[in-house]
Amino acid sequence: MQPSSVFGRRPDPSAPAPVAAPSEIVADGGGSDSMLAARRAWQALCVLSIPFGAYDAVWPSFLGAVALLATPIAIVIMAARWPDSFIIQTRGGPRPGIPYALAMPIAAMLCANLFHAQIDPWWPLIPAAILACVGVGVGLSAAANFCPDLRTLLQFALACGAYGYAAFAVVDIQFDSSAGSVIPAQVLGKHTTRNRHSYNYYLELPPWGPRTRPNNVEVTSTTYSALQIGDTVCMVLHPGALTLPWFTAKVCDGTTPAS
Repeated sequence: MQPSSVFGRRPDPSAPAPVAAPSEIVADGGGSDSMLAARRAWQALCVLSIPFGAYDAVWPSFLGAVALLATPIAIVIMAARWPDSFIIQTRGGPRPGIPYALAMPIAAMLCANLFHAQIDPWWPLIPAAILACVGVGVGLSAAANFCPDLRTLLQFALACGAYGYAAFAVVDIQFDSSAGSVIPAQVLGKHTTRNRHSYNYYLELPPWGPRTRPNNVEVTSTTYSALQIGDTVCMVLHPGALTLPWFTAKVCDGTTPAS
């Protein structure tokens, strides 16, 4: 009997090499119809998640949030049912692609709340840590096909942690139907930063609401352009569906409401 490890059965050096492993066939475009259909399905979910997340960022909705939350879960279920459909080709040969398949849907979840900020961004690390531990457990329980090596297991655990963080933000922000309270703040300064692909726009504000020190708030380019130093920006503070307050910044209409 061949010895085995938690990450799958060890190959027997004396055994003849197989003609082609099922995963390699799928990676090269062959395989059964169900495997190919599953492969096309998760690839479509990955591609569509980014524009859908961008749309939900501009026009957030309950159904949009549910779809964003469900997409990574659907991909994990598909990976458990058809693991060979997730094999991808790398320079080192075929590898399980589940961490890569989850990357874009999770990024879309974060994109959907790009211009909404939570007062305390550290609290979501708790569900992130819990989901990372769950990811390790899932990976170990299905190690033969799902996470057959330590590298894939760690990548999957990291993806689960990122999902936990993003999911907390989606639920807390998009499931909060409150109108929010408006807190005016004077713009003390403004600046931009530039990364590889885009600009980020910031307003420099004095203490307002729960923020007891001068702070920088990221805003949209439209809000940034509409406000000058000395103008008043309206900070809209919401309680959060999970009781973690979050806010947005907007140009005040005609009259400035009292704080």
